[in-house]
Amino acid sequence: MAPNTFIRLHPLLLLLLVLPFASMGQIFDPRAVPPPSNKPVPKPAPKPPVTSQTKPQPAVVDNKNATILLTWVGSGNVQIELGENKFITAANKPIELKFNSNETYVLKVIKPSKTYVFEDYLVFEEGASHVTVNLVGEKLMVLTETDQARRQAAEQAKIQEANRIAEENRRLEEAKRQEAARIEEEKRKKEEARLAEEARLAEARRKEEEARLAVEKRKKEQWEKYDKYPQISLRDKWWMATNLNVSTFKNGDPIPEAKSGEEWGNAFNNKQPAWCYYDNDPKNGERYGKLYNWYAVSDPRGLAPDGWQLPNREDFWALEFCGVSENSHIALKSTLGWQKKATNSSGFSALPGGARRPWGFEGLGKETYWWSSEVKSWDSVNPRVYDFYLYEGGSYPSAIKVAYEGYYVRCVRPK
Repeated sequence: MAPNTFIRLHPLLLLLLVLPFASMGQIFDPRAVPPPSNKPVPKPAPKPPVTSQTKPQPAVVDNKNATILLTWVGSGNVQIELGENKFITAANKPIELKFNSNETYVLKVIKPSKTYVFEDYLVFEEGASHVTVNLVGEKLMVLTETDQARRQAAEQAKIQEANRIAEENRRLEEAKRQEAARIEEEKRKKEEARLAEEARLAEARRKEEEARLAVEKRKKEQWEKYDKYPQISLRDKWWMATNLNVSTFKNGDPIPEAKSGEEWGNAFNNKQPAWCYYDNDPKNGERYGKLYNWYAVSDPRGLAPDGWQLPNREDFWALEFCGVSENSHIALKSTLGWQKKATNSSGFSALPGGARRPWGFEGLGKETYWWSSEVKSWDSVNPRVYDFYLYEGGSYPSAIKVAYEGYYVRCVRPK
């Protein structure tokens, strides 16, 4: 195709090409453009600064889905402004208000003297809650239900901690009281034990003293009883210092007196007790005491007075050692009645009272005999008994004599 050659188009095709541009406004027509001008083009006016008043705000949906129960807990009546809400309220009088959740609100409390503005925005969550407002000094204090719960929890925790401390202190005090009571109880028990021990010791001392006094009393009574006969202390025994001179047994039964040789022999043959004076003379009884046959000595009714007993061979042997610097027989003999010199240093005061034989009396001024409680051998024909024999030249503490003779008796008792 040659240049500058026009294409002949079908009219319908041309219409289809033009329609899209017609829908965008108008068809560009170069003939509609004005010719260029020589006048200066004016500058556009400056735009105003964007502020919070001019800043576009999102659209707010007024659904008021937060319900607030607001309570003024300060003093007196005040005017409260919270968002669009303005009202006058008294202390502790809850007022129900409704707000959009998650929006910010400014709180003001207006008093006649001053207006107080809460230093932060309030945002309420969906649902119902409780808000308290108070004026502390120059600041508003706002507590939401969460704050109140937190504060109540803190107060409860504080109360619980105080209660715990109080309980711990109470337990400590109780432990101290119990410890003090325990110590006091121990002191009381120790004091009771001490007093009981003192009482026990006092009672023991009292009983010991009673026993001592009883012994002394008994000794005194015995001494008074024994004082009927002079007594001396030889080694570990008390001895009568004179020969026995009783005519009754310990129970009070009389002992028959044999006033003749026939009566003396009959008493032996009949195994009956008997006594006599030397030569049957009572004056000799006053000086030497009575002579007794063996049946009087061995009678179960007891010849020795109460508290006394007949000496045995061991007691007689002890007399052999009563002398210190001299022979015992010299120490045992009285200074009177013996032909040879004697000292009687033992206090035994033995007199030469003689003896009674089956045929009569003999040995006065020369010798004396005392029965022992021991039997050597016994038969009805020739009974043998131990005795103590004292004579001019010495003594024999374990002599053996026949039971039908008559000898003196010296009693002995332990210390």
